[in-house]
Amino acid sequence: VFLPCIFIHHYLDLSGFACPVNFVKCCLVLETLSSNQVLKVDLDIGEAETSVIDGLQEKGYTVKILNKDSFTLTYHRPLESYFAELSSAGFAVDGLEEWISNKKSEPGKRAKAENRSRKEIPLFLALRAKLIG
Repeated sequence: VFLPCIFIHHYLDLSGFACPVNFVKCCLVLETLSSNQVLKVDLDIGEAETSVIDGLQEKGYTVKILNKDSFTLTYHRPLESYFAELSSAGFAVDGLEEWISNKKSEPGKRAKAENRSRKEIPLFLALRAKLIG
């Protein structure tokens, strides 16, 4: 059985920081993280939030807004990169599962598209690998 797990590798509370200090602090931390690690940031709503999100997206980072007070940055690797890394470490993948969301949107203009996307785009990927050799 695979259990989904979200691991936050670094957390910044930038509440009260003005632009561009908050953007610079995010960039400095992101430079120390590998491409598959997650940075969680708490920001003030308004200009600080907009500036940081827009700036990081321009730099190629994926931004996921968790709620109005915070967002999480993630980087999604191509599936082949996981297989290549596991193979180079002497592992063979012997199991793979993708899990969709069973959540249903509240009625509204975007509900139909959101519900369809949840069925088509998996939220989680689980790989099982065994050491070979």
